[in-house]
Amino acid sequence: MRRALVLGGGGITGIAWQVGVLAGVARATRGLAAPDLVVGTSAGAIAGVLIAGGSLAEAARFAVHADVRGALAGRPHLELVAEAYRIDGYAELPSAKVRAQIGRLAIAAGSGLPERQRQTLAEIVPVRDWPRVPRLVIVAVDAHTGAEVSWDADDGVSLGSALAASCAVPGVFPPVAVVGRRHLDGCVHSTTNAHLAAEADVALVLAPLDDLFPEPEPGPLARRAEAALSVLVRPSPVAVAAIGSDSDDPTDRAAVLAAGVRQGEALAPSLARQWGAGSGQPGGDQQQGDGGGDGRQHHRVPSQPFGVPVAGGEDEDVLRGG
Repeated sequence: MRRALVLGGGGITGIAWQVGVLAGVARATRGLAAPDLVVGTSAGAIAGVLIAGGSLAEAARFAVHADVRGALAGRPHLELVAEAYRIDGYAELPSAKVRAQIGRLAIAAGSGLPERQRQTLAEIVPVRDWPRVPRLVIVAVDAHTGAEVSWDADDGVSLGSALAASCAVPGVFPPVAVVGRRHLDGCVHSTTNAHLAAEADVALVLAPLDDLFPEPEPGPLARRAEAALSVLVRPSPVAVAAIGSDSDDPTDRAAVLAAGVRQGEALAPSLARQWGAGSGQPGGDQQQGDGGGDGRQHHRVPSQPFGVPVAGGEDEDVLRGG
């Protein structure tokens, strides 16, 4: 069975909620199989890097304690943001043309230095190299054409560049140049880009922004003729209340993570039936190459990303919102 984990955009609090949901699932099941594919968009790309290239415990600490204001919460160019929303409402325009028009506005506005955004993300995200197991796909949008663009470890794009491009919210951060072309936040195409998991047999889709930008029903994978089983999870009312009106406000992210944990624990029994158990021991590790091509440096990745992330102590306090 091929399994995919899809992590959508949603700002600082979106990372906290998604990590919390996965930690709650992990604590309640103690043995779900690892995903074969992780698709990350915008803040979900950061969560994906932390989970695919590190551990849930590390991701939880990042979600609650990392100083992410400069990387995920810039000063918006209000006129551009308003114009982008106005353009996006032109239903008669093909979506690629809409995205390209937003891209032109974002390029003209500037909104900061792309290299500073790239450097800031590189400094705060503790994973330096592309994860390969599971395969990680990061999504952005070509600012010139409006086309969706995605990268993985085999595309020759640095992880930092892919993250910066995927998080380049129009009017908040400048478009980021990757391979000679400038790119926008992947949410400009879709808040989850779950269609990239269409070849999976089962996909868990975490969509922090789904209340604002709903995925098409009956599910984000419905465009595939023999659609894979998709479990679409939106923030619970408790999580929505904790997130508040500003998804980039880090003030209550510990409470958001704790709400996600509780939601994940409640989701776990039904997800376990659809997703399946792993063959290895929860929490086990395996060696993985760093993706840099020299084969000499390695870092540890969990063979069970849904395995138990913490055993107690400070990390347990983090998951409880302490």
